[in-house]
Amino acid sequence: MQKIEVYAHTIENLEKTMNRAESLLCRLADRCHDAGLLLDAARAGEKECLPTEKGGHDCANPIGGAKRLLYELDDCLTILANNLEGTRDHISEVRENALKQLKQTA
Repeated sequence: MQKIEVYAHTIENLEKTMNRAESLLCRLADRCHDAGLLLDAARAGEKECLPTEKGGHDCANPIGGAKRLLYELDDCLTILANNLEGTRDHISEVRENALKQLKQTA
C-alpha cells in the first residue's frame, strides 16, 4: 500500500507542476500578444517605448525592440510546450505503473 501512496503523491506533484507550467504558458502567450500590439503601434508611427533587459527603455527602434521581444517569447513558449509534453508523458507512465501495482496487490 505504501507504493500506491508514493505513486499518488508523485502524480499529484506532477499535475501541480503541469498546471503551473500551463499558467506560465498562458502568461507568455499574453505577452506575445502585447508585443504584437506594440509592433502594430510602432508600424503606425506611434512612439511606443519598450523596456530593455537592463531596465531602461528602447524608444529609438520600437519595431526592432518588439520583434526581439516576440522572438524571445516564442523561444520560451516552445521550451514550455516541450516540457509540458514531457510532463504529461511522465504522468501517464506513473499512472500506468500505479494501476499495475493496484492489480498486483488486489
